[in-house]
Order: sequence, then structure tokens, then C-alpha cells
Amino acid sequence: MAIQSKLCTWCGSGFDPNDGNGYLFDSDMNQSRIFPAIPICGGCGGLGVQFDTEDFKTRVNRIKTLRFQFCPIDPFPDPPTAVYYVALTGLIKEINALTKAYGFGNDNSFARDFKNNFRLYRDMLSIMEMTMNMGAQKLKETPLYTSKVYAQAAMGATIKCFTGQIDEGIKQLKDLCEKYPNDSELINNLGTLCLLYKRDSDEAMKCLIKSTTLEPRKSLHFLSVAQLFHMLKNDQDTLVYLKLIKEQPDYQEFKKSVPFNVEAAIRSLES
Repeated sequence: MAIQSKLCTWCGSGFDPNDGNGYLFDSDMNQSRIFPAIPICGGCGGLGVQFDTEDFKTRVNRIKTLRFQFCPIDPFPDPPTAVYYVALTGLIKEINALTKAYGFGNDNSFARDFKNNFRLYRDMLSIMEMTMNMGAQKLKETPLYTSKVYAQAAMGATIKCFTGQIDEGIKQLKDLCEKYPNDSELINNLGTLCLLYKRDSDEAMKCLIKSTTLEPRKSLHFLSVAQLFHMLKNDQDTLVYLKLIKEQPDYQEFKKSVPFNVEAAIRSLES
């Protein structure tokens, strides 16, 4: 006996006239990102209809997660290209698996349009691959920022993230942080990768703050904490870390090399 479907309670609710048939215009559509959001409904996986099975619910939940990984709703900088690439690759895989198991749903469903316009998504992946490969090559040709013994491995971790091996790259950097637990540059790099690639502000903040307590003490590390507090709309702690920048031993060099006016930022917050 065939499993019966019903109209999707998400995109078929009539709440937004643009919604329906597996299309759902959620808040990510208003994000200004490098690549536009993909309006696939997280309630039906783009079919326009739902099936009352645990398998179906699990599949469409993965699709919903990947949709918002592709276009995150957060106050942080645009994701690196690898984040888009991993999310889109996952979406393609999950949509294909869903339609193979449950069909394409409504006549004008997102899933059918996705299949008919697959060349568009394939071209997007090609552009992303080219961008990642060019960036990775440039990173490989960039002189290492430090002569420390871990420098090559740390760069390798960054390149892995840059080329879509995000979990592997972050794990490699975490392993280095465990091996060299008192190095401020390593833990600061880990915090930056956690924010940009995983959108994990809690883990990023923990790492970035820890980097300000270790040697070498760098103004740039205090700035990274201040900037994250600012993104999270915490002006009080933003101001604390902006003021701490001026107390660091490399502050004069920082002023010459980093295009950020600490004094002006402090005045703006105090006014």
C-alpha cells in the first residue's frame, strides 16, 4: 500500500503568497550573502507535500539544516566559499535521495524545478571549486607567518578548511592546540576558523578570549575579541577589549599595520 501524502503544513500554509509547492521564502532570503539563499522548504524538502514517516522527517530535517548552512542567519562575516560548497553539495545529495524515495511531489514543486535547472547548481559548484582551488594555491605560496615548528601543520589545517575539508581542518588545528596549549596564535586561529567555518560563536569566543591570556600577547587578538562582542551587540565588553588593545606591547606596530582606528572606535562607543 502506497504511503499517502498531504499538503505541506509549512509552505502550504498560505502565510506568504510566495510560498507553496516546496518553496518557502524564509528569513534567510533577506540575508546579503555572496550566494543567494535557496528557498527550499524545510518542511517537505521541496516536494510541496509531506509523508508521515520518520524516514521522511529525518530527510527533510537534514535538508532544512543544509539550507541554513548555505545561507546562515547570523551577524557574522560572509562564510568562506567552502561553507557554501559543502552545504550545496549536501543539498544536492539529500534532494536527489529524497526524490528517489518519495518522488517529486507537486507538479510545480521546487524539487522538479531543481531537477530541470540542475545545470545552474552544477555551475555554481564549478565556480566554488575554482575559487577554492585558486585560494588554496595562493595560501600555499604565501610565506608562513611564523617560524615556529607547528607553522606548516597550522597552514595545512587552514588549507583543509579552505578547500571544504572543514571538520578535518578544525580537528587538525585543535590537535595542535592540545600539543602547544600555551601558544596564543594557534588558539586565536582556531577561534577564527570556528567562527567563519562552523558559525560557532560560543567556541570562537572561548578560543579568542583564551588567546588574549597567552603569549605572545598581540593587539590583534584583543581586536578579534572586541569585534566578535560587537557583532553580538555587546557594547560593554567590546569597549573593555578595545581599551585593552592599547595596553599591549605591540600596539604601536599594530597602529601602523592594521587599518583599524582603536581611538575612534572607543570614542564612538563612549559617546
